[in-house]
Amino acid sequence: MHLSSACSEEGMHGVKSTGLLLKMIRIVVVFLPPLGVIAAMVLLWGGYFGPLYLTLFVVMYLLTGFGITIGFHRFFTHAAFKSGPVIIFTLGILGSMAVEGNLIWWVATHRRHHRLAFKEIVHRDNREQCQ
Repeated sequence: MHLSSACSEEGMHGVKSTGLLLKMIRIVVVFLPPLGVIAAMVLLWGGYFGPLYLTLFVVMYLLTGFGITIGFHRFFTHAAFKSGPVIIFTLGILGSMAVEGNLIWWVATHRRHHRLAFKEIVHRDNREQCQ
């Protein structure tokens, strides 16, 4: 990497830093859906929603979260631990139920993310040396 490109104002992958509007849009997109779910639970409590559905929601949220974090991320992407076929199968199913893409696509995309994130760290270190 040339020093001149390392000292530019561009961020990861050559994209300039985001503005305040884009940051606000990201905040709304991240926080509005969960707030809508909570509002729906409160408004529908006792009619179409109750303790059974709340329990199912929490259990499935945790299981699919474990499928993504432990299964797709730690096991399939990074091979952080070894396990038997039943656990491997279960983690794959639970991760797939999180609706974040199929296993092979998710692992490939995440490995690519780590490669590019590492390049950005090196790029950022080079920029800091320019100052």
